[in-house]
Amino acid sequence: MKIILTLCFFSAIVLQAAAQKESFDITTYTPPKYWSKEEKKDAVSYKIVDKKNKTWCQIGIYRSTATKGSAEQDFENDWQELIVAGYKITDAPRFNAMPDTDGWKIKSGGSKYVFNNNNAMVMLTTFSGYGKTMSIVAVTSSPDYGADIQNLIASVELSKTNTNAPLPNNNSNSINTSPGINSKGFTFSTSNFDDGWMAAEKTDWVELRKGDIKVLLHYANAVTSKYIPNRDVATKTAWDNLVAPKYGNLKNYFVFNNTLDPEAPFLVSGDVTENSTGKNVHVVLFNRGKSGMIEFICSDRNAFIKQFGIDQTKLEFYTSFESWEPLKRMSSYNKFAVANADFMGKWTNDFTGIQQYVNVYTGFDAGMSTYQSRQNFEFLSGNTYKWDLTVASGMVGNIKGKTTKAAGKFFVLSNWQIKCSDISGKPTIYNAYFSCVKGGRVLWLSDTSYPGYTAFGKVN
Repeated sequence: MKIILTLCFFSAIVLQAAAQKESFDITTYTPPKYWSKEEKKDAVSYKIVDKKNKTWCQIGIYRSTATKGSAEQDFENDWQELIVAGYKITDAPRFNAMPDTDGWKIKSGGSKYVFNNNNAMVMLTTFSGYGKTMSIVAVTSSPDYGADIQNLIASVELSKTNTNAPLPNNNSNSINTSPGINSKGFTFSTSNFDDGWMAAEKTDWVELRKGDIKVLLHYANAVTSKYIPNRDVATKTAWDNLVAPKYGNLKNYFVFNNTLDPEAPFLVSGDVTENSTGKNVHVVLFNRGKSGMIEFICSDRNAFIKQFGIDQTKLEFYTSFESWEPLKRMSSYNKFAVANADFMGKWTNDFTGIQQYVNVYTGFDAGMSTYQSRQNFEFLSGNTYKWDLTVASGMVGNIKGKTTKAAGKFFVLSNWQIKCSDISGKPTIYNAYFSCVKGGRVLWLSDTSYPGYTAFGKVN
């Protein structure tokens, strides 16, 4: 499957040159020549920085996941998760009309935004079909890279074969069943991971330990979750709210928050004395994208560098995006096993997406589409359950809805997997785990037939 794409943000002549194709997950494509490549578990990205002209561009190709039900919902979901959350964009995307190709529905839209007091552009392109969806995100400070973006997207070929989601690489191999401070009756409040890290549920954070190093995964709160456009103010607010109250005698205070990275990371560190123990320690507070606020507590700065590979004194505006991964990945340890009794009650997932269309030639309103879905699991006594999925979508003025229901028996196959006897007419196995939030848990389920987890909150 190949596509031809026209971007409303760039004016460029596309000349598809012969080049070596590469593959990632279900996507085969031709990357730009001479761009640096960074590959992670869930995405591969290509980046170029022109220090002379102070321009840059990054293109990310993301691993496919299970479709949310329609191309519109897939786009809206990724726009919220990859664009709004990552780049703090509040404007609705401007869309390009895209034809269906070889069974794939393609949606493309973008927006302008301000990055480090300069204009920048971001574009999301989603491909939906055969029970899957995948996305490409392009971010740039200059329209000069428009041809490179178009060439890559035009070269895309997608496999129709389902690819199962890999299990998270930090599966627990030892589980302590002692109750946690805020477990509210859940069976497991600690997890011991294969790589030596141990996670424990606490009142205001998940606490990770490995040797003498401690990491706190702070729960979201009203102060630190608020969007603050001034990065210096946002950084200081986070430090003053989460770190400063626990320590004294601050020395060697260091702040880094000026970087090319569109996920806007910040790192604050200092040598302090713990109020509770009187010990002198080195503390680092970090945030990037959707990592949440992460606090690292080490015996000294060298211990932090040795464990995580980041030397604060060497950070710069052009620091590689990949450099932050050892810190950001710590958020994945907010993961606790499941047990039969933990499922009891009703769990729900709500999604709402609105897309505003604008004529790219006239700027006039071209209509609005909406997509809303709600999926419920109600786990009952005797290992029985009820399940339903309600979907409503369409252009405003012509919205249609549908509800699908099922009921049956559920079985906990392991501490990380359950099976439901009937979901949409067939048995379904889900990878499952809990993450902790302030005062409760989030249930994460992933149909093993398709990649990608869905979050469910418990209805009280």
